[in-house]
This record gives sequence, C-alpha cells and structure tokens, in this order.
Amino acid sequence: MTNSVAVAQTLVGTRGIRVHLLGGEMQSDERGTFGHVTHRQLQRYAFDLAVLSTDAISARKGFLYQSLAEVDLASVAIGNADNVVMAASHYKFGETAPYVGPDPRMVRTVVTDKSPEEPLASSFAEWGIDVQVAAPE
Repeated sequence: MTNSVAVAQTLVGTRGIRVHLLGGEMQSDERGTFGHVTHRQLQRYAFDLAVLSTDAISARKGFLYQSLAEVDLASVAIGNADNVVMAASHYKFGETAPYVGPDPRMVRTVVTDKSPEEPLASSFAEWGIDVQVAAPE
C-alpha cells in the first residue's frame, strides 16, 4: 500500500509482492497522491508494518515534513500500524521543515545510512527508537 508513484513502480512485478496505489489527488512536487480520498482509503487498512519517510529529523521536535498533507497521511498510517519504521538518509539529521510529524515515540525503528550523532542519538534512545544502519551494497 503506497501513495508514492515511484515506490509502486519499483515494487510492481516483484515476485510475491502485491502493490496497491492509493487514489487521490496527484501532487507533482511529491510524486504521490494526497487529499481526502487518499486519507479515507488509508484509514480502511490495518498494517503489521508501516515504512515511512520524513523530510527532516530534529532532536527536539522529531520527524518533520515540508507538506502538511504528508503529515496527515503519515499520522493515519502510524495510527493503523503495529510496527513503524522510518527510513531516512543521514542528510536529514538535524535538518528542519515547517510541519511536525507524528509522535516519535510511535516509531519503533529508524533505518538510515549512517549512525546519528548527539544530540539526535540521545533523542532516539529517549523515544525508544532502535537505529539500524543499512550496509552499503
């Protein structure tokens, strides 16, 4: 289940994976669907695992977004998921964006390409987030 055209295109045709693209209004700057229709469709599903992205991560405020529509959609996904993984490159550490996302204590794992430094490392620990550094291919 995704609202991202790029994610859907990447996964479609992969053996054993069924891809569902959420409907709604396409936003060219996000290359995904957003809005009331997307929100309502997502509310109908219960997820074992939700894998989300973020635009920035603040040690004080948590996960931040450039789009309020993305915050709303992430909040619905997190609310309907048993486990939440946030995927973010280390370039997003310490960056800023105007909208505060879902409560970081609802995220179980952050998958990234480099371990966070202080003060973000302490914030992750305080929020109960396990950091997994992906090995380069």
